[in-house]
Amino acid sequence: MRTVYLGMLLLFQSTVSSLTEFSIRGEIRNFAVGNGKVFVVTDSQLLQMRLDLVEEKHKDIRNHTHQNQVNILLPFHANKTLITCGTSGCGYCELLDINDISRSLYREDVTVLRSVNKSSVSFLVDSVEGNTETEKYMLVVREKVADDCGSDEGVSLHNTLESQQGGIFSKSGFHSTEASISPQNNAEWIDGFQSSPPSRSYLLVNVKSRTGPAVVVLRMKNNCSKTEMTRSLQGAVLQCCDDKERKKLLSSSVVLSSGSPLVWTGIFTVQEPNDPQKTALAIYDLSQIRDRVPSHFSCTPSCKAQKGDDVLRPRAVVLKHSSMSSVAAEKKGAWIELYIGTAHGQLMKIVLDKALNSGYVTVLYSSDDGRMVFPRMHFDPLDHKYIASKNQIRRVAVFQCGVYFDRLQSFSGHFLWLVCNHKQVLHQGWMFQLHLDPRS
Repeated sequence: MRTVYLGMLLLFQSTVSSLTEFSIRGEIRNFAVGNGKVFVVTDSQLLQMRLDLVEEKHKDIRNHTHQNQVNILLPFHANKTLITCGTSGCGYCELLDINDISRSLYREDVTVLRSVNKSSVSFLVDSVEGNTETEKYMLVVREKVADDCGSDEGVSLHNTLESQQGGIFSKSGFHSTEASISPQNNAEWIDGFQSSPPSRSYLLVNVKSRTGPAVVVLRMKNNCSKTEMTRSLQGAVLQCCDDKERKKLLSSSVVLSSGSPLVWTGIFTVQEPNDPQKTALAIYDLSQIRDRVPSHFSCTPSCKAQKGDDVLRPRAVVLKHSSMSSVAAEKKGAWIELYIGTAHGQLMKIVLDKALNSGYVTVLYSSDDGRMVFPRMHFDPLDHKYIASKNQIRRVAVFQCGVYFDRLQSFSGHFLWLVCNHKQVLHQGWMFQLHLDPRS
């Protein structure tokens, strides 16, 4: 007797992904997504691409006589510019047309990030007075380096417009004293971001001291006064995890950039290369930071808060793995979606519910060469994920689909229907009914 299944029954949720990739001449050093573009920096070029990774423009940034490495790459949407800073000479910053990077609008010799192989973090900060955004600064953090250019270490704030007090790229402001935050020990800067509301800036840093390594989170209140912003410094030591101490941070991502709790996730590692659970992915609530300044840091002018090494413990440890290297997070309704890169070239996905319980790990992509995924991943407005490794950048589109099984009378064989939008593809002998966003 032949049975025909016509009434569809939803069985489970699945994930479908599509991949676009672009090979680049030279090794990728940094990349950013903004203004409907993807910007990629290599050793010798800066590239401008469409979101589908079709190259539009490129700009040479070094040659045999002028060595240079671009360390800062910040799309400034409101000003329609791309801010880049590099190491040529004693350093420089340049404004490029965000729609045509071959067009330079302004360039100035300034020692912002002179170091080549040292850690650094940079992002744009919206300073707030009352409930009004009044200034935009470039927050720059760099590791200590010995040179003849007078390079600073630690945290500094730079203007982004010529109309600001002191002029563009200046560290000075309304007060004559330059504002800064300095580490008292060796520091490796990993990540940074701003949240709003309340408007605050966060930095993540690995610290090495005589008492041993530690992972520290720093927080400042965004303020029009650079000195008041740096003086507002607070922070805590991040502890991970219960089974063993992992005292080094590899990558991080903020889950919710506004409100409370401020959910943040990080990949922590232990210095045991053959440990099958070497890395752990942990979730923290950064809104729990108290009014204390970690003993590893000092402010100029002096910090308002007292010294104290408060400790934050994770709300959840959602995954342990041998080689996680990068993470990016998104909030989707009541769910948190985590995208995880590995040192062996995989992109994985895990979904958390409200209680931070995790589902199964899904492997979305595995590279043929096993190259490590770049420590940072980016999203675009169409919900694509951009990952980089060595000389390739990839765009991964991920779709959540309801899965149905069907056996049609006119065909022999089963069909798997994934209900996401209205598009059909045939893959490995199975028919997929995909409801995809037409913008993808």
